[in-house]
Amino acid sequence: MPATLEGHIDYTLDASKNLMVEDVLSGSSPPFQPVTTAFPDFGYIDKHVWLRLRLQNVTEDVSIWRVHFRENFKQFMAVHVVYNDGRVDTVYNVGVTDGFDKRPIQYPEMVAPMTLDPGEAATLFINFWSEGSSHIAFGFETELSFASTAAQRTAKNFLYYGMVILPMLLAIIGFAIYRHGVFIAYVATWLTALLYVMHGDGVAFQYLWPNNPAFNSFASIPLGTLLIMLAPNFARVFLNTRVHNPYVDRMLWGVIWLAFALGVSSVGVRPCGWTV
Repeated sequence: MPATLEGHIDYTLDASKNLMVEDVLSGSSPPFQPVTTAFPDFGYIDKHVWLRLRLQNVTEDVSIWRVHFRENFKQFMAVHVVYNDGRVDTVYNVGVTDGFDKRPIQYPEMVAPMTLDPGEAATLFINFWSEGSSHIAFGFETELSFASTAAQRTAKNFLYYGMVILPMLLAIIGFAIYRHGVFIAYVATWLTALLYVMHGDGVAFQYLWPNNPAFNSFASIPLGTLLIMLAPNFARVFLNTRVHNPYVDRMLWGVIWLAFALGVSSVGVRPCGWTV
């Protein structure tokens, strides 16, 4: 396998969203073209993306591999390994209605298991669709190297979460003692920020709402909206702008209501309306 994937990936776009791997293998798909960027990125498109990558295992003793995507969620993702003898092995096939437990590797980012014996060659097809960006970065790891990567990533994530949770616990203690609303405003703001980060890491889907992929598909919108609303509210409470600076207080209220209006308006926006 190449040390870098740049220059080794081909792509085609499927506007119908109906192509199957058999159609691609039979030549019924639009022609493949080289990806000219470091990683595939086609902007915001309402089409299925097909990627093709030819592989050969040049190691002497490694057969078990992981295709590690640096993405926590796509509305649809399928990975097919086509061997030279004609066998087709679909190693990942998860859609927007599938819960977290449908992932073959239980990890916050998408990971596909793959078997490729030493000296063996195959062609990898990746088919995905996203309501957001079509950018996708991925690489190949051995089973052991991925286990090490996953352990380090998990430790870093939960160390950060713990550092955020600790001051929230102290704020709760402060509220129990002083009964001041600023502590509640502080906890609400940082709790929302924590959930937003956990969603971006893919951990929220894994642990908090694993059976609700539809919500996970757009969770960044309500969480981001709530965070934008709570941050100026914390400033209001902490600085007591209603008493000390009514003009600034009205400005902060304006930010809160503007964020709320933008969040609500997104409900009626058709996702991925861009085309190429």
